[in-house]
Amino acid sequence: GGLVLRLIVAIFMSSGIKYYFVLDSLRYEANAWLLAQRWITTDLYKVLANASQSASFNLYEIFLSGIFQTFGYDPLLATFINSLFSCLTVVLIYLIQVEFMTEKPVTSRVLTPALFTAILLGLYPSFVIWSATNVRDPLYFLACIAFFYFFFAIFSRKSQAKPPFKILSLFLCVLSFWTV
Repeated sequence: GGLVLRLIVAIFMSSGIKYYFVLDSLRYEANAWLLAQRWITTDLYKVLANASQSASFNLYEIFLSGIFQTFGYDPLLATFINSLFSCLTVVLIYLIQVEFMTEKPVTSRVLTPALFTAILLGLYPSFVIWSATNVRDPLYFLACIAFFYFFFAIFSRKSQAKPPFKILSLFLCVLSFWTV
């Protein structure tokens, strides 16, 4: 439900309304589109962007440029991917609560704190709107929560992960930390 809501909001905001209050989205899209061009170099970017002090792209712009190189300039597709990132964040928060913080197994059909949190985050208006734009926050939140999930999968006493998954979790934990 949270993903469908985000996709509907993303389609609504793709009319250009997001550029009125999310100027970062416009900057990220423009820089990513420039970076997606095969002819761009750092020196040329400095001249085009008048960026004599800092001519580096952030990780989200590099990620967006990969989307633009693969699928063409389509900000709506990038927004859909951001919506997916935010929903994965909600799922990981739910899993952290269920797998590592629950005292006893949940067998009844009551509204558990983990389910309540997932519903709240899935429908929270601010989180929905920001994940339906092209800003780096959904990727950042996903990386932060993924770090904690994989850290708990490795070191928690409640973790029931097998050794191959713990090794993979270590790699994903380091990758998440690097992304943050």
